[in-house]
Amino acid sequence: MSQKFYYLRSTLNKEVLEVIKNLEITGDNYEVTSKLLQERYENKGLLFHNHIKAIVEYPNVQYESFKELRALYDTFKRHLRAL
Repeated sequence: MSQKFYYLRSTLNKEVLEVIKNLEITGDNYEVTSKLLQERYENKGLLFHNHIKAIVEYPNVQYESFKELRALYDTFKRHLRAL
């Protein structure tokens, strides 16, 4: 279990690591960490709201360039898939 916990910590970004930074890498703390992360990040209503907000608040396209339109499309598709 401690290997799983070590691997999990190595895949998390800095913001998420702040939630579990004080937990030692032990097998027992893997389960504690899993529950903490689920409580914090599995709020489906909040996730839905954040994805819709990201789509609606996407910056206006300034120029009709391929690059900007592609970024808009990719962002929209990414959030739509997550929903």
